[in-house]
Amino acid sequence: MLPGARQQAAQTMARPVQRATPPMYFFCLGSAKSGTTWLYHYLRAHPQCHVRGYKELHFFDMIENARYQQSPAPINSRLAALDASVARREVALSKAKTANRARLASELLDAKDYRHAVATCQRDPNAYFKYMMAGLKKEQMVADITPDYAHLSPDTLRMMVGVANETRFLFLMRDPVARFWSHVRMDAKGSLPEGADFAAHAKAVLAEAMKGDKGTQNVPMGHSQYERTLRKMQEALPEDRRLVMFYEDLMTPLGLRRLCNFLNIKPLLTEFERPVRAGKKAELSVEETAALRRLLRPEYEYVAAHFPDLPDAWKASMAEGFA
Repeated sequence: MLPGARQQAAQTMARPVQRATPPMYFFCLGSAKSGTTWLYHYLRAHPQCHVRGYKELHFFDMIENARYQQSPAPINSRLAALDASVARREVALSKAKTANRARLASELLDAKDYRHAVATCQRDPNAYFKYMMAGLKKEQMVADITPDYAHLSPDTLRMMVGVANETRFLFLMRDPVARFWSHVRMDAKGSLPEGADFAAHAKAVLAEAMKGDKGTQNVPMGHSQYERTLRKMQEALPEDRRLVMFYEDLMTPLGLRRLCNFLNIKPLLTEFERPVRAGKKAELSVEETAALRRLLRPEYEYVAAHFPDLPDAWKASMAEGFA
């Protein structure tokens, strides 16, 4: 059974439990489409972890953008997104079968709790932490899994190191071509015109992403820039607080054991084969795959130079060459 069935309290006023030590804070910085949703469900089901029912909080990127822009616009934008999320969850709950209602109701409460935290964060600097800790019992770790944290500045990452006595940071990398194409298909699914052919639309989205700039506004390209994130992590995060893993390794018993050792939690039996939020199917042509590999060549080469024990998927891509 896919982990995720264990329900955790969503009430913001939960009575605190006496603890010997404060919990560890764990941040997953991404990258997107590299197993972060699977990891979220795995940790949410883990008895040693306290994970709220709203994934991808975007708290620290929202705060960083508000500070840089000297404007509340990023917070207002986040509130609008949360309002939309709450509305979607209310509709889903109203249509849910009995077996799913408890889970959906808990997730709706968590989304409303987080919306309140964002709305009050400017006058209450502890609003985020109150949200994260609500319902905490004796779990030894809380987690914030937000792939866009890969875009944070070194200054913000340094600040995050100090949010708790113990903090840990994970960055996941996936074969660049596979990750990019998965990201494009996700974006294409969300923007598919009614009645349009999905494969053709996905190819159009791919063409736009490949010819766009390399800034974070080009979302598939922004999440493909592993070198940029790795350099920031090395600059800002102490070596014993950071872990870099390949998606292809995480989805194995040995890789999962490595992550759990890093987090000081016990590995749980789980399924690796069942995908979470798998994208719609569409195939790249040989020519499109080669063009995408050429575009992402700097990422392949930088990672290979610093992590020589590459997964087989990466080796196979690089063996095809970059011509």
